[in-house]
Amino acid sequence: MGQVTAITANTTTVTAITANTTTVTAITANTTTVTAITANTANTTTVTAITANTTTVTAITANTTTVTAITANTTTVTAITANTTTVTAITANTTTVTAITANTTTVAAITANTTTVTAISANTTTVKAISANTTTVAAITANTTTVTAITANTITFAAITAHTTTVTAITANTTTVTAITANTTTVTAITANTTTVTAITANTTTVTAITANTITVTAITAHTTTVTAITTDTTTVTAITANTITVMNVSASSVITIPTSMISLLVSGLVC
Repeated sequence: MGQVTAITANTTTVTAITANTTTVTAITANTTTVTAITANTANTTTVTAITANTTTVTAITANTTTVTAITANTTTVTAITANTTTVTAITANTTTVTAITANTTTVAAITANTTTVTAISANTTTVKAISANTTTVAAITANTTTVTAITANTITFAAITAHTTTVTAITANTTTVTAITANTTTVTAITANTTTVTAITANTTTVTAITANTITVTAITAHTTTVTAITTDTTTVTAITANTITVMNVSASSVITIPTSMISLLVSGLVC
């Protein structure tokens, strides 16, 4: 969409880019509690081997945000000869994502044996009272928590062609981007499951081998947000004399890394 016929003394400045922040603040994991097992008269409770409450997380790749192509804020200028255009704060032509809900992964309460991350108080097994004629506990191997690999909160920007400008003739045009502050993804609290067995009353309870309460999460790739194409905010100026374009503050929804080779793409890209 864009062709630049003649540009004399054009300046593009990006002064500050602050990148994305991903925070996982508190995760409290599973609790298994057996508060009371009360047996009847002549009751026999035999537990030969209990391997209980095993939680295994092998790989969690969570909270992926992918922006594949943003072609935004098209400005077309046909002829410019000696005016000044100053944009101090762009809102309509700016993409700002301050608090992401749809694009944010928030797990408030997970039912069905979820294992979690930063502060793990995991897998507590408590047998408070067993009142029985015969109680035999041969071996209890309890409450194993394994977190193998957690790769969390990946943000990928594949291609951003933003603020395209097609200009026929520009003499002494200046483009300045003073501050770009990118998105923040925050997962504040994940509280996992609680399993409670309050009372078991039985005449005869015989448990030969219990491998109980095994939670295995092999691969979780959760909460993917994908923005495939945004084409917004077209500005067309047909006659402007001697243009200076100043963008004082842009709050963008992405981290833009602009190498030196991409400066010409951002100038010619502002049109497409």
